[in-house]
Amino acid sequence: MANERQPLVGTWGRVWLDGTEVAKIQSITADVTNNFENYYEGADVQRVKVSQQGSGTLTLQEVYNTAAYLLDKYLAKGEEPHFVIETNLSDPSAYNKQQEAYTINHVSFDSIPFLNLSKGAVVTRELSFAFPPSKVQKNAEVFPED
Repeated sequence: MANERQPLVGTWGRVWLDGTEVAKIQSITADVTNNFENYYEGADVQRVKVSQQGSGTLTLQEVYNTAAYLLDKYLAKGEEPHFVIETNLSDPSAYNKQQEAYTINHVSFDSIPFLNLSKGAVVTRELSFAFPPSKVQKNAEVFPED
């Protein structure tokens, strides 16, 4: 079949703070959760969407140790740093060699790891994060045109 879809392989991602790449993403999941309120319509219980929230987890490989920078610029002042996550799914076997790419702006992490290292090992961390779904930018998507 000419338009048969195949599983996609080959992802990369980056985490940015103040225009500087601070980490490479090894894996990422992101979800949008809808929040509802119930109301009665006759004997039926209906629901209406009242808000939405984004959350996810990622495993990253540190490019720079950002802990000292974060302590000086944000955390010591009680401010929250907001990060940018860029992802790209680029697979040569994708339909028409398309890519799927997103930028997630205004990302906040549930915790900011201060120190994590092992002698002779690449520094990786697993972190939970939150984001406003309205701040997600779709840069490209993989779908057949027809």
